[in-house]
Amino acid sequence: DGHINNNNPAVIIVCPKNGFYEEVVNVFPGIHVQGVNETINYAVKVRGGFIFTGSYSGDNFVDNASVTNIFIQDNIAGDECIEYSTITPTTFVLDKITIRKTTTNSTAMLLNASNGNLIASNIFIDSNQNNINIEILQGGFTNPFSFSVITGGARAIRKTGPDQALFLGLTINYDRDDAAILIEQGILIFGLGGITNNNAGLNASAIFVNNGAILSFNNGTLIVADNGLNKAISGQAGGIFSYLLTVFATSNNRVESALTSLLQNSTPNFV
Repeated sequence: DGHINNNNPAVIIVCPKNGFYEEVVNVFPGIHVQGVNETINYAVKVRGGFIFTGSYSGDNFVDNASVTNIFIQDNIAGDECIEYSTITPTTFVLDKITIRKTTTNSTAMLLNASNGNLIASNIFIDSNQNNINIEILQGGFTNPFSFSVITGGARAIRKTGPDQALFLGLTINYDRDDAAILIEQGILIFGLGGITNNNAGLNASAIFVNNGAILSFNNGTLIVADNGLNKAISGQAGGIFSYLLTVFATSNNRVESALTSLLQNSTPNFV
């Protein structure tokens, strides 16, 4: 394809075919994979995944890779559909990606990118088993998920690293007896989106904030099934909930009283 090094990037066009491409693709800096989607039913389908282990050459402009217009169903090895792993300041761009985890118990998207940058938009993830949809292990990066949808799974997002993650315009539809988002460490910023958890189980909530973690929720809507015990935002003492123009609907105890709530110059609306 002409790709020799990071300074000689290559665009790889993948055409649709009858059935799936069954492979795990290692993507390197300078490689940009673009699927050709002629129609929604005749798109580029992959039964496998993409792994980007970015390496830095000293040029931020060329040290990036991208995957666009791809439908991914599970992973033939039972691992992640998308994995971004690096300790260098590379950038991984994802756009118009559909991920469906139906047959394996693993993570749909794994981010372990210390110093890396993930830019994701128009992402649709659907998990029908005990899968984590997005697992953020570590990384000093900001990863905006814009105009994206997450449904199903054992958890929509689990954040375990001490960094900052940004989700803008993200819709989460969740129905488990637990929190859709678990923030174990660091800061998670959620804005211009919404979370729905229609499960009336004892621990159903939209977001759980651990001790020392921070949630900044701005201009969004939380809808949680109300059984008298559920909370829109739950968590531990020492967790921080910062909010602006938040709308809570159909949840009885809306915010865990143990959390430290910080108002950002407005009053939340209660429906």
